[in-house]
Amino acid sequence: MDIYELLNEIIPSDEKWLHSTKFTEDCFNTLNEKLDQELFTLFRNIASLGVSFEGNEIKFSPQFEYHDCRRTFSIDDLTEDDYKLLYALEFDKLPLLLQARISLILWAQKKDYKMALKAAVCYHELFLVSFSSTNWSACYKFLSFSVKLSSQINSKDYPNYLQEISDKIIELNGEDSSLLSILLAELLLSQKRWNEFDAILPAINNIITNSMDSVAKAKRAYNLKTKIYFKQGNPALAMENNRKLASYLEAKATGESGDNIQSLFHAEQYLQEVIHLFRNIL
Repeated sequence: MDIYELLNEIIPSDEKWLHSTKFTEDCFNTLNEKLDQELFTLFRNIASLGVSFEGNEIKFSPQFEYHDCRRTFSIDDLTEDDYKLLYALEFDKLPLLLQARISLILWAQKKDYKMALKAAVCYHELFLVSFSSTNWSACYKFLSFSVKLSSQINSKDYPNYLQEISDKIIELNGEDSSLLSILLAELLLSQKRWNEFDAILPAINNIITNSMDSVAKAKRAYNLKTKIYFKQGNPALAMENNRKLASYLEAKATGESGDNIQSLFHAEQYLQEVIHLFRNIL
């Protein structure tokens, strides 16, 4: 078995996360070629990294960092020989998760524009194959990476990805019980090159209607609606929406039971937010 066959066996096409624990010694021992063994160890290290976007900056973090300054593998541990190995790979033979991770590393560390394009396409494909309105954490992360990368490099696919987010929000129409609709709308509103807000307003209204029992979710939906009105240059509607949010929070505070300490805490918190709305926003 060569390295590509092994990788596709331990990272199946429906896998949503890279796990270094998949790279076991038993798997290592199935490889006979020294180069394959070197690649296996390199991939195991790469799979152990955490990845996030902080603003427009891509951050790679060790799996573990200890109080005595010890840590597991870091992106800074990659050597020039490692990069040569990565560039020599037959990318299309790799599992999609590894294609995405490695191309992202080569963009972030080597500023290779072609690899940025590759990473954006891979993460978008991962979003499509993993999409779920219930188990949404992986698909949302893939989509956000794809959109942020595409914006960063001004990819021709970027407007299409934004339209796709809008279409998903409309498709879900606030009927999902998770946070996915809200997260998609927040991602869309964070992008400067999107202004087709009227298309998603009905879905935002449905999120509000369906979230009356979830204060945290309803607040985020109300705030999304306020942001849309401000972006549309309509502060009067934004203020009216904030009044509705204040009325909602006041009603939730009134509805809390006075016999329960936690309920009293929630009621006080809601009323403080109402006061904040009237003092600073309305």
